Amino acid sequence: MPQQPRFLLYSDKQALATGLADALHDLGPVIQETPAVGKLSSHMVEVRPTMVFLDFLSHYGPEAANDAYEVNLEHASMLAGELARRFPDVPAVALGCASDPGGAITAFRAGVKDFADPNQESDFLAIVERLLGQAPRESGAHPAKLGSVLLLGARPGLGVSTLASHLAGMVQQQLRDAATESGNGKPPRKTPEYLPLAQRVCLLDLGMPVGDNLLYLNIRQGFHFVDAVQNLRRLDDTLINSALPQNDAGVSVLALPRAVEQVRDASLADSIALFERLRDMFGLVITDTGGLSNPPFISAIARSCAQVWVVTDQSLGGLVSLADLLEDLAQQKVDRERLRLIVNRYDPRYGMNAAQIAERFELNLLATLPDRTLALRRSMNTGKLLNQESAADPYVKAVNTLVRELNPDNTSSHRGQRNPMGWLAGLARRSHN
Repeated sequence: MPQQPRFLLYSDKQALATGLADALHDLGPVIQETPAVGKLSSHMVEVRPTMVFLDFLSHYGPEAANDAYEVNLEHASMLAGELARRFPDVPAVALGCASDPGGAITAFRAGVKDFADPNQESDFLAIVERLLGQAPRESGAHPAKLGSVLLLGARPGLGVSTLASHLAGMVQQQLRDAATESGNGKPPRKTPEYLPLAQRVCLLDLGMPVGDNLLYLNIRQGFHFVDAVQNLRRLDDTLINSALPQNDAGVSVLALPRAVEQVRDASLADSIALFERLRDMFGLVITDTGGLSNPPFISAIARSCAQVWVVTDQSLGGLVSLADLLEDLAQQKVDRERLRLIVNRYDPRYGMNAAQIAERFELNLLATLPDRTLALRRSMNTGKLLNQESAADPYVKAVNTLVRELNPDNTSSHRGQRNPMGWLAGLARRSHN
């Protein structure tokens, strides 16, 4: 179910915050922040609001107009410009007095498209409800799509990228099949552009070593993650189809640049904004951060993803690294209840079993993936994923259970009762409507 909308108010006026909270009580909470341009990006990442209110009021309620009005207008105008540049998809509403046209004129000049007088409650609510009807009710939830999944690995070499590439490839193949079944039955063309982005998978290859998913999916690196951040405002269907590297099946991969120092040019706020833009556009976004050591970035992505899967193996090094990763996430206030454990290269003979690992680290066990190192290496050395070589391989079957976990309608009480292709066909039908 979609969560409540969240409203972010930039104003120093406590009476205004109280008034908005009362007026919007049935819709969602109002979070008040001081109008400081330098903190806007961090506020947007932390709060992830559905709508932003900017204070262009000379006064509110019993408060008298003060000498700081012109300064307030300047601050609100700067915030409006920054919002439009960094977060163009989040609706912004200028709050002003209908009897004072100066605030409205300043707001429109700053690029704000919607103006409301909070003193006129019925008109104010009508504007808010209209904008809510035009935008997703929850910026972090997209129930009509498969959504987003973050794959975490505490260190390189745990098989996270191998899992990410197989998961992306297998979901994409099923999406292609579902699109054919829901259409006229004609086989898909060789190029993937015939599929709308809502039926495509995007793989963010942000793990270490750099670019492993590109290798596994036979894709040559070109346009990379930092390029996408720097072109965020231009990122539309045309740019994605022409610039993002993709394979013949239609999986788009956005990797870190080979010169990793370029990542310094991408701020945390812009990186999260890029992730959210891609999640809005693609049917599924898989983010591989295996081996990446950047707790603030990883935790921000974790809070934005629909699902967070933590990958380890049974080795001592893997378990020690898992403990360190969980400690980092706890310090970043990531709820451990949202994390689900995958034990890779699993064999009960190796020592601590999967249930014991889950209990030891207080994680919900999602799946185990069998140790198929030889088969995986043999198939990938020929330029193919293992599912393309042997659909009956135990590893492929295990990954297929994870594909089914991405069903947004899946619940524990209904597992095993659903058509595993039904949700994919439904997604294909929705994208054609």
